[in-house]
Amino acid sequence: MTAAPALAPVTFEVAGLACRLECAYAKPMLWVTELHPAFRSERAADVHVSFDYDDGYWTRGLPWVATDRLIDAPVHEPDARGGAQLRSAYYDAEIDRSGRQVKTRIAGGFGVGGMLRALYATLLPARGACLVRATVRLVDAGAILVCDDPDDGVVALVSDGAHVAVEPTPFHGGTTTLRASRRRVIAIDAGDDGISKATAAARVLANVVVVDHSPRTLERVLDVVMRLPNIGPIPGRLTGERVASAGR
Repeated sequence: MTAAPALAPVTFEVAGLACRLECAYAKPMLWVTELHPAFRSERAADVHVSFDYDDGYWTRGLPWVATDRLIDAPVHEPDARGGAQLRSAYYDAEIDRSGRQVKTRIAGGFGVGGMLRALYATLLPARGACLVRATVRLVDAGAILVCDDPDDGVVALVSDGAHVAVEPTPFHGGTTTLRASRRRVIAIDAGDDGISKATAAARVLANVVVVDHSPRTLERVLDVVMRLPNIGPIPGRLTGERVASAGR
């Protein structure tokens, strides 16, 4: 892969976790500055991710499902040093014991959004948050979580101990120039007839982005989900305005 002029490191933030991206090539930083500038942050980074592009991945027979898409099934494995390995068909990432340093090899020409989504799915549960494939409907100062929408968006659920809030993420195929604010979840969309708390929890859990399947991480995810509000029929006046996870 031919080197492009290097950019200075760029930091973005999702669910209170600030991540600094570094690379000898421009592509990872441009993912923030050109595709998702609304998530750019000036905060001190909580985690530092370095990328090294490696054309050797192209010799492995990548699992393409279309001319520009492949199967992305990240796998998380603890290592002997107390850190973890995060792997997919087109990248390998080493997470150190502290969870603050991540060294990544990635196939030449690939974007970094899929790897970063897997990383945030790995790190957020320890901070009382998780990623969910969902959209939201805004209602006054609150939000209704919609988990059965065909949109490819991913939102972040963030627990403060008593309540759960939802905010957009950059983990989607579009761009993000505007970012919706974090809002408290007041309900899960249950349609006109309503559903039970157990059914609602199961619906959310089925859409959680889980990469680390360790009992400790799964317990943390479950703790966030079970703090969501009780489910009941949602009056028509609460249907609100649908807002995609991109924050647009």
